[in-house]
Amino acid sequence: MDAVYKLLTDAGLMYTQKVSSTFIGVHPSNRDGCGVSTKHVHDLLADLVSLGWSQSEFKGLCVEVSDSERSSVYQWNKELVDNSDGQLPDFPSEAHVKYATIGGSHTNQVLRCFLSKVPSSAVGVTDGARLSLNRLQELDRDFWTACTEGATWRVISGIVPERFPSFCGLAQSAANASGHVAREESELQLCRKIHTEVAKAYQAGKTTVTYQDVKEAVLRSKPRAAATVPALFLFTLRYSGGQAQLRHMILHFAYAIDEARSLTGSDIKKLLGLSMVGKVAHATALLSKCRELCTNNSVPAAISLKYLGFLQVHIIAILLEKKKIMKQETVEKAAEECINEILRETKMTFENPFKHSSSEGSSSRSPSGKTTKEEQGLVPLVG
Repeated sequence: MDAVYKLLTDAGLMYTQKVSSTFIGVHPSNRDGCGVSTKHVHDLLADLVSLGWSQSEFKGLCVEVSDSERSSVYQWNKELVDNSDGQLPDFPSEAHVKYATIGGSHTNQVLRCFLSKVPSSAVGVTDGARLSLNRLQELDRDFWTACTEGATWRVISGIVPERFPSFCGLAQSAANASGHVAREESELQLCRKIHTEVAKAYQAGKTTVTYQDVKEAVLRSKPRAAATVPALFLFTLRYSGGQAQLRHMILHFAYAIDEARSLTGSDIKKLLGLSMVGKVAHATALLSKCRELCTNNSVPAAISLKYLGFLQVHIIAILLEKKKIMKQETVEKAAEECINEILRETKMTFENPFKHSSSEGSSSRSPSGKTTKEEQGLVPLVG
Protein backbone atom coordinates (compact mmCIF):
# COMPACT_ATOMS: atom_id res chain seq x y z
CA MET A 1 0.00 0.00 0.00
CA ASP A 2 2.98 2.34 0.41
CA ALA A 3 3.17 2.80 -3.36
CA VAL A 4 -0.55 3.63 -3.46
CA TYR A 5 -0.19 6.16 -0.67
CA LYS A 6 2.75 7.78 -2.45
CA LEU A 7 0.64 8.16 -5.59
CA LEU A 8 -2.18 9.69 -3.57
CA THR A 9 0.23 12.07 -1.83
CA ASP A 10 1.79 13.14 -5.13
CA ALA A 11 -1.70 13.78 -6.50
CA GLY A 12 -2.65 15.90 -3.49
CA LEU A 13 -5.19 13.32 -2.30
CA MET A 14 -3.36 12.38 0.88
CA TYR A 15 -1.68 14.60 3.45
CA THR A 16 -0.35 14.61 7.02
CA GLN A 17 -2.07 16.72 9.65
CA LYS A 18 -2.51 16.97 13.39
CA VAL A 19 -6.19 16.30 14.13
CA SER A 20 -8.02 16.31 17.44
CA SER A 21 -9.73 13.00 18.19
CA THR A 22 -12.83 15.05 19.00
CA PHE A 23 -13.54 15.11 15.27
CA ILE A 24 -12.54 11.55 14.38
CA GLY A 25 -14.93 8.60 14.35
CA VAL A 26 -14.56 5.02 13.16
CA HIS A 27 -15.08 4.23 9.49
CA PRO A 28 -17.82 1.61 8.90
CA SER A 29 -15.30 -0.48 6.92
CA ASN A 30 -12.99 -0.68 9.92
CA ARG A 31 -12.16 -4.22 11.02
CA ASP A 32 -14.39 -5.54 8.23
CA GLY A 33 -17.46 -3.85 9.64
CA CYS A 34 -16.92 -4.90 13.25
CA GLY A 35 -15.56 -1.51 14.28
CA VAL A 36 -13.67 -1.20 17.54
CA SER A 37 -13.87 -3.52 20.51
CA THR A 38 -14.59 -1.76 23.79
CA LYS A 39 -12.47 -4.29 25.67
CA HIS A 40 -9.56 -3.84 23.26
CA VAL A 41 -9.78 -0.06 23.61
CA HIS A 42 -9.37 -0.24 27.38
CA ASP A 43 -6.73 -2.97 27.16
CA LEU A 44 -4.80 -0.75 24.75
CA LEU A 45 -5.28 2.23 27.04
CA ALA A 46 -3.60 0.29 29.85
CA ASP A 47 -0.78 -0.77 27.50
CA LEU A 48 -0.14 2.80 26.37
CA VAL A 49 -0.12 4.09 29.92
CA SER A 50 2.45 1.42 30.76
CA LEU A 51 4.60 1.70 27.60
CA GLY A 52 4.27 5.43 26.98
CA TRP A 53 3.13 7.40 23.95
CA SER A 54 5.28 7.56 20.82
CA GLN A 55 4.08 9.61 17.87
CA SER A 56 6.68 7.95 15.63
CA GLU A 57 5.10 4.56 16.35
CA PHE A 58 1.56 5.75 15.73
CA LYS A 59 0.41 4.81 12.22
CA GLY A 60 -2.94 6.57 12.23
CA LEU A 61 -4.82 6.61 8.93
CA CYS A 62 -8.17 8.30 8.42
CA VAL A 63 -10.36 9.54 5.61
CA GLU A 64 -12.33 12.74 5.23
CA VAL A 65 -16.06 12.24 5.76
CA SER A 66 -18.13 13.83 3.01
CA ASP A 67 -21.35 15.71 3.69
CA SER A 68 -23.35 13.01 1.91
CA GLU A 69 -22.14 10.21 4.19
CA ARG A 70 -21.73 12.12 7.45
CA SER A 71 -25.15 11.15 8.77
CA SER A 72 -24.66 7.42 8.14
CA VAL A 73 -21.13 7.44 9.62
CA TYR A 74 -22.42 9.31 12.67
CA GLN A 75 -25.26 6.81 13.19
CA TRP A 76 -22.86 3.88 12.79
CA ASN A 77 -20.56 5.36 15.44
CA LYS A 78 -23.50 6.13 17.69
CA GLU A 79 -24.46 2.46 17.59
CA LEU A 80 -20.92 1.51 18.65
CA VAL A 81 -21.17 3.92 21.56
CA ASP A 82 -24.64 2.75 22.57
CA ASN A 83 -23.35 -0.82 22.76
CA SER A 84 -20.33 0.08 24.89
CA ASP A 85 -22.12 0.52 28.24
CA GLY A 86 -20.71 4.02 28.63
CA GLN A 87 -17.10 2.99 28.04
CA LEU A 88 -16.78 4.79 24.70
CA PRO A 89 -17.54 8.52 24.32
CA ASP A 90 -20.29 9.84 22.06
CA PHE A 91 -20.07 12.75 19.63
CA PRO A 92 -21.78 16.00 20.70
CA SER A 93 -23.38 16.27 17.27
CA GLU A 94 -23.31 14.90 13.75
CA ALA A 95 -21.27 17.91 12.64
CA HIS A 96 -18.33 16.75 14.79
CA VAL A 97 -17.72 13.69 12.60
CA LYS A 98 -15.26 15.16 10.11
CA TYR A 99 -12.91 12.18 9.74
CA ALA A 100 -13.20 8.40 10.09
CA THR A 101 -10.41 6.02 11.02
CA ILE A 102 -9.13 3.20 8.85
CA GLY A 103 -5.99 2.47 10.87
CA GLY A 104 -5.29 3.44 14.48
CA SER A 105 -8.98 3.27 15.41
CA HIS A 106 -8.49 1.79 18.88
CA THR A 107 -5.75 4.30 19.67
CA ASN A 108 -8.03 7.14 18.61
CA GLN A 109 -10.73 5.85 20.94
CA VAL A 110 -8.19 5.84 23.77
CA LEU A 111 -7.54 9.54 23.16
CA ARG A 112 -11.28 10.22 23.05
CA CYS A 113 -11.78 8.32 26.30
CA PHE A 114 -9.30 10.58 28.09
CA LEU A 115 -10.94 13.72 26.68
CA SER A 116 -14.37 12.54 27.84
CA LYS A 117 -13.12 11.20 31.18
CA VAL A 118 -14.90 7.89 30.81
CA PRO A 119 -14.95 5.36 33.67
CA SER A 120 -11.74 3.32 33.84
CA SER A 121 -9.77 1.02 36.11
CA ALA A 122 -6.41 2.01 34.58
CA VAL A 123 -3.70 2.46 37.20
CA GLY A 124 -2.25 5.92 37.80
CA VAL A 125 -4.38 7.95 35.37
CA THR A 126 -7.75 8.14 37.09
CA ASP A 127 -9.28 10.61 39.47
CA GLY A 128 -11.56 8.39 41.45
CA ALA A 129 -13.26 6.10 38.95
CA ARG A 130 -12.75 8.20 35.81
CA LEU A 131 -9.83 9.00 33.54
CA SER A 132 -8.02 12.22 34.38
CA LEU A 133 -6.08 14.39 31.95
CA ASN A 134 -4.29 16.04 34.87
CA ARG A 135 -3.01 12.69 36.11
CA LEU A 136 -1.99 11.76 32.57
CA GLN A 137 -0.07 15.04 32.18
CA GLU A 138 1.91 14.24 35.30
CA LEU A 139 2.69 10.74 34.05
CA ASP A 140 3.28 11.21 30.29
CA ARG A 141 3.27 14.70 28.79
CA ASP A 142 3.56 13.41 25.20
CA PHE A 143 0.49 11.25 25.71
CA TRP A 144 -1.34 14.22 27.25
CA THR A 145 -0.39 16.39 24.26
CA ALA A 146 -1.75 13.80 21.82
CA CYS A 147 -5.03 13.86 23.74
CA THR A 148 -5.40 17.61 24.09
CA GLU A 149 -3.85 18.84 20.83
CA GLY A 150 -4.38 15.82 18.62
CA ALA A 151 -2.16 13.14 17.12
CA THR A 152 -0.57 13.39 13.68
CA TRP A 153 -2.60 11.50 11.10
CA ARG A 154 -2.26 10.51 7.48
CA VAL A 155 -5.47 11.83 5.98
CA ILE A 156 -7.01 10.60 2.72
CA SER A 157 -9.19 12.94 0.72
CA GLY A 158 -12.87 12.05 0.64
CA ILE A 159 -12.64 12.06 -3.15
CA VAL A 160 -10.81 8.71 -3.08
CA PRO A 161 -13.54 6.52 -1.51
CA GLU A 162 -16.18 8.33 -3.56
CA ARG A 163 -14.36 7.32 -6.73
CA PHE A 164 -13.21 3.91 -5.46
CA PRO A 165 -15.78 2.57 -2.94
CA SER A 166 -13.69 -0.51 -2.10
CA PHE A 167 -10.62 1.54 -1.17
CA CYS A 168 -11.35 1.86 2.55
CA GLY A 169 -11.89 -1.87 2.92
CA LEU A 170 -8.58 -2.61 1.23
CA ALA A 171 -6.75 0.04 3.25
CA GLN A 172 -8.08 -1.22 6.58
CA SER A 173 -7.03 -4.79 5.74
CA ALA A 174 -3.51 -3.55 5.08
CA ALA A 175 -3.57 -1.46 8.27
CA ASN A 176 -4.59 -4.49 10.32
CA ALA A 177 -1.33 -6.20 9.40
CA SER A 178 0.62 -3.70 11.47
CA GLY A 179 -0.11 -0.81 13.78
CA HIS A 180 0.42 0.93 17.07
CA VAL A 181 0.43 -1.87 19.67
CA ALA A 182 -1.63 -3.78 17.11
CA ARG A 183 -4.52 -6.01 18.15
CA GLU A 184 -4.78 -9.33 16.36
CA GLU A 185 -7.84 -10.10 14.28
CA SER A 186 -10.16 -12.29 16.30
CA GLU A 187 -11.97 -15.37 15.00
CA LEU A 188 -15.20 -13.37 15.17
CA GLN A 189 -13.72 -10.68 12.95
CA LEU A 190 -12.50 -13.31 10.49
CA CYS A 191 -16.01 -14.81 10.40
CA ARG A 192 -17.41 -11.35 9.71
CA LYS A 193 -14.87 -10.88 6.91
CA ILE A 194 -15.80 -14.26 5.40
CA HIS A 195 -19.50 -13.40 5.62
CA THR A 196 -18.88 -10.08 3.85
CA GLU A 197 -16.86 -11.67 1.05
CA VAL A 198 -19.44 -14.42 0.52
CA ALA A 199 -22.19 -11.79 0.29
CA LYS A 200 -20.14 -9.88 -2.29
CA ALA A 201 -19.75 -13.04 -4.35
CA TYR A 202 -23.49 -13.67 -4.37
CA GLN A 203 -24.16 -10.05 -5.30
CA ALA A 204 -21.74 -10.48 -8.20
CA GLY A 205 -23.92 -13.27 -9.56
CA LYS A 206 -22.26 -16.43 -8.21
CA THR A 207 -24.67 -19.14 -7.12
CA THR A 208 -22.07 -21.24 -5.30
CA VAL A 209 -19.20 -19.81 -3.28
CA THR A 210 -16.17 -21.90 -2.34
CA TYR A 211 -13.30 -21.21 0.01
CA GLN A 212 -11.04 -20.45 -2.95
CA ASP A 213 -13.41 -17.62 -3.95
CA VAL A 214 -12.83 -15.74 -0.70
CA LYS A 215 -9.43 -17.01 0.43
CA GLU A 216 -7.34 -14.17 -1.01
CA ALA A 217 -9.50 -11.38 0.42
CA VAL A 218 -9.79 -12.98 3.86
CA LEU A 219 -6.07 -13.71 4.21
CA ARG A 220 -4.91 -10.38 2.76
CA SER A 221 -4.27 -8.95 6.23
CA LYS A 222 -2.17 -12.01 7.21
CA PRO A 223 -4.15 -12.93 10.34
CA ARG A 224 -2.33 -14.96 12.94
CA ALA A 225 -5.23 -17.43 12.96
CA ALA A 226 -4.85 -18.09 9.22
CA ALA A 227 -4.68 -21.85 9.75
CA THR A 228 -8.22 -21.84 11.15
CA VAL A 229 -9.77 -19.86 8.29
CA PRO A 230 -10.89 -22.91 6.22
CA ALA A 231 -12.78 -24.24 9.25
CA LEU A 232 -14.17 -20.78 9.97
CA PHE A 233 -15.37 -20.61 6.36
CA LEU A 234 -17.42 -23.80 6.78
CA PHE A 235 -18.70 -22.62 10.17
CA THR A 236 -19.74 -19.24 8.76
CA LEU A 237 -21.55 -20.72 5.78
CA ARG A 238 -23.42 -23.19 7.91
CA TYR A 239 -24.40 -21.05 10.88
CA SER A 240 -24.32 -17.36 9.97
CA GLY A 241 -26.99 -15.14 8.54
CA GLY A 242 -29.55 -17.28 6.79
CA GLN A 243 -30.14 -20.14 9.25
CA ALA A 244 -32.81 -18.34 11.29
CA GLN A 245 -34.46 -17.18 8.08
CA LEU A 246 -34.35 -20.70 6.68
CA ARG A 247 -35.98 -22.16 9.78
CA HIS A 248 -38.73 -19.57 9.48
CA MET A 249 -39.35 -20.50 5.84
CA ILE A 250 -39.47 -24.19 6.74
CA LEU A 251 -42.14 -23.46 9.35
CA HIS A 252 -44.16 -21.49 6.79
CA PHE A 253 -44.01 -24.43 4.45
CA ALA A 254 -44.85 -27.05 7.08
CA TYR A 255 -47.90 -25.20 8.40
CA ALA A 256 -49.21 -23.96 5.05
CA ILE A 257 -49.22 -27.21 3.07
CA ASP A 258 -51.91 -29.73 3.95
CA GLU A 259 -50.54 -32.54 1.80
CA ALA A 260 -49.42 -35.54 3.85
CA ARG A 261 -45.65 -35.90 4.23
CA SER A 262 -45.07 -32.66 2.38
CA LEU A 263 -42.03 -32.13 4.60
CA THR A 264 -39.93 -35.02 5.89
CA GLY A 265 -36.88 -35.45 8.05
CA SER A 266 -34.84 -36.08 4.92
CA ASP A 267 -36.04 -32.76 3.52
CA ILE A 268 -34.80 -30.94 6.61
CA LYS A 269 -31.40 -32.64 6.40
CA LYS A 270 -31.16 -31.69 2.75
CA LEU A 271 -31.96 -28.03 3.42
CA LEU A 272 -29.39 -27.84 6.22
CA GLY A 273 -26.69 -29.71 4.31
CA LEU A 274 -23.54 -28.07 2.99
CA SER A 275 -24.55 -28.81 -0.59
CA MET A 276 -27.50 -26.42 -0.19
CA VAL A 277 -25.62 -23.55 1.45
CA GLY A 278 -25.27 -21.50 -1.73
CA LYS A 279 -28.85 -22.00 -2.88
CA VAL A 280 -30.29 -21.25 0.55
CA ALA A 281 -28.19 -18.09 0.91
CA HIS A 282 -29.30 -16.90 -2.52
CA ALA A 283 -32.95 -17.61 -1.73
CA THR A 284 -32.87 -15.84 1.63
CA ALA A 285 -31.18 -12.85 0.00
CA LEU A 286 -34.04 -12.62 -2.51
CA LEU A 287 -36.60 -12.87 0.28
CA SER A 288 -34.82 -10.10 2.20
CA LYS A 289 -34.82 -7.93 -0.91
CA CYS A 290 -38.56 -8.46 -1.37
CA ARG A 291 -39.17 -7.58 2.27
CA GLU A 292 -37.00 -4.47 1.91
CA LEU A 293 -38.97 -3.40 -1.17
CA CYS A 294 -42.20 -3.68 0.79
CA THR A 295 -40.79 -1.62 3.64
CA ASN A 296 -39.25 1.07 1.45
CA ASN A 297 -42.45 1.47 -0.56
CA SER A 298 -44.80 1.40 2.44
CA VAL A 299 -46.75 -1.65 1.28
CA PRO A 300 -49.64 -2.29 3.70
CA ALA A 301 -48.57 -4.87 6.27
CA ALA A 302 -51.49 -7.23 5.63
CA ILE A 303 -50.63 -7.46 1.94
CA SER A 304 -46.88 -7.78 2.35
CA LEU A 305 -47.27 -10.48 5.01
CA LYS A 306 -49.62 -12.46 2.79
CA TYR A 307 -47.47 -12.51 -0.32
CA LEU A 308 -44.15 -12.80 1.49
CA GLY A 309 -45.68 -15.79 3.26
CA PHE A 310 -46.59 -17.33 -0.11
CA LEU A 311 -43.07 -16.60 -1.34
CA GLN A 312 -41.47 -18.44 1.56
CA VAL A 313 -43.60 -21.51 0.87
CA HIS A 314 -42.72 -21.39 -2.83
CA ILE A 315 -39.01 -21.00 -2.09
CA ILE A 316 -38.92 -24.14 0.05
CA ALA A 317 -40.88 -26.03 -2.61
CA ILE A 318 -38.34 -24.98 -5.24
CA LEU A 319 -35.32 -25.81 -3.09
CA LEU A 320 -36.75 -29.27 -2.37
CA GLU A 321 -38.03 -29.71 -5.94
CA LYS A 322 -41.56 -30.44 -4.77
CA LYS A 323 -43.10 -30.60 -8.24
CA LYS A 324 -46.71 -30.80 -7.03
CA ILE A 325 -46.32 -27.66 -4.94
CA MET A 326 -43.91 -25.57 -7.02
CA LYS A 327 -45.53 -22.61 -8.78
CA GLN A 328 -42.34 -21.45 -10.48
CA GLU A 329 -39.19 -23.15 -11.63
CA THR A 330 -36.73 -20.78 -9.96
CA VAL A 331 -36.61 -18.63 -6.84
CA GLU A 332 -36.07 -15.58 -9.07
CA LYS A 333 -39.39 -16.20 -10.81
CA ALA A 334 -41.04 -16.76 -7.44
CA ALA A 335 -39.72 -13.41 -6.20
CA GLU A 336 -40.85 -11.72 -9.41
CA GLU A 337 -44.36 -13.12 -9.06
CA CYS A 338 -44.50 -12.12 -5.39
CA ILE A 339 -43.81 -8.47 -6.25
CA ASN A 340 -46.17 -8.62 -9.25
CA GLU A 341 -49.01 -9.78 -7.01
CA ILE A 342 -48.26 -7.04 -4.49
CA LEU A 343 -48.23 -4.41 -7.24
CA ARG A 344 -51.47 -5.79 -8.64
CA GLU A 345 -53.33 -5.79 -5.35
CA THR A 346 -52.05 -2.45 -4.06
CA LYS A 347 -52.14 -0.75 -7.48
CA MET A 348 -48.70 0.67 -6.69
CA THR A 349 -46.19 1.44 -9.43
CA PHE A 350 -42.72 0.88 -7.99
CA GLU A 351 -40.27 -1.09 -10.13
CA ASN A 352 -40.08 -4.87 -9.87
CA PRO A 353 -36.31 -5.57 -9.84
CA PHE A 354 -36.89 -9.27 -10.55
CA LYS A 355 -38.76 -8.71 -13.79
CA HIS A 356 -37.03 -10.02 -16.91
CA SER A 357 -38.21 -9.99 -20.48
CA SER A 358 -37.72 -13.74 -20.68
CA SER A 359 -40.28 -14.25 -17.93
CA GLU A 360 -43.06 -12.35 -19.67
CA GLY A 361 -46.02 -14.62 -20.06
CA SER A 362 -44.46 -17.34 -17.91
CA SER A 363 -46.29 -16.38 -14.75
CA SER A 364 -48.08 -19.14 -12.94
CA ARG A 365 -50.93 -16.94 -11.72
CA SER A 366 -54.44 -17.46 -12.96
CA PRO A 367 -55.51 -15.67 -16.19
CA SER A 368 -57.79 -13.38 -14.21
CA GLY A 369 -54.86 -12.05 -12.21
CA LYS A 370 -56.38 -13.28 -8.97
CA THR A 371 -54.73 -15.52 -6.42
CA THR A 372 -54.93 -19.13 -7.59
CA LYS A 373 -57.09 -21.70 -5.86
CA GLU A 374 -54.02 -23.50 -4.61
CA GLU A 375 -52.63 -20.32 -3.08
CA GLN A 376 -55.93 -19.60 -1.36
CA GLY A 377 -55.28 -22.77 0.61
CA LEU A 378 -51.95 -21.46 1.88
CA VAL A 379 -52.10 -19.65 5.19
CA PRO A 380 -49.01 -17.42 5.53
CA LEU A 381 -47.64 -17.07 9.03
CA VAL A 382 -47.27 -13.60 10.49
CA GLY A 383 -43.66 -12.41 10.35
